[in-house]
Amino acid sequence: MVKGTDYLEMLNFKSINIFGATGNITSIINISLWVLIISALIVMIIKFISHRVMVEILEKVKGGYVSKGGRYAVVYDRKNDLAYLRPMWGKERLPNFPSEAFQKTKGVPFIGIKRELSLIKVNKYSYKASLPEPGTAKTGSIKYHDTLSWMFLEQRRKFLKKISKENIYYVLMVMAPIIVILASIGMVSWVIYVHARLDANYAAYLGELLKIAQGATGK
Repeated sequence: MVKGTDYLEMLNFKSINIFGATGNITSIINISLWVLIISALIVMIIKFISHRVMVEILEKVKGGYVSKGGRYAVVYDRKNDLAYLRPMWGKERLPNFPSEAFQKTKGVPFIGIKRELSLIKVNKYSYKASLPEPGTAKTGSIKYHDTLSWMFLEQRRKFLKKISKENIYYVLMVMAPIIVILASIGMVSWVIYVHARLDANYAAYLGELLKIAQGATGK
């Protein structure tokens, strides 16, 4: 038998606590912040451990030269069967060079720099590796390494990625109206279902009241 108080409690949506009555919002926020901080530190340490090649690039611009650099990791591309240098931050990859172009250095264990690579950017598609003179820190021999084949594969990869992204956007543009229509139909159906259940419960409640009233009057 459905009691009147039960039916009224069912209609009182404010009494429903989705997150639990004992939930402490402040504690949840503090725990979430600590999880984010620890996760960021772990990601940072992993990046330092995996990117232990320091690359310095000297590029000629109007009015002089610009030097820039950062930490990289040597990664093997199985699809193109070639190795490349992946930056610690950003998306611009660099071609890999023979081991003779790298200089071994002594850095902090695990997270320090292990090798250095000095490059001269001739143009957008070619680089020259610069090596210091033995026993000195001055620039010595400058050797050209062919990077055109890698650059061709890299430009092709970017082009295919762009085409794939555009195809995804096109599919999303086509699917978005369909998803909105289906979501609207689902929402309307859910509202109709909930309303029907409330009416059914209310009818059952009135039926129970009628039975109680008939029993009290003896009719």
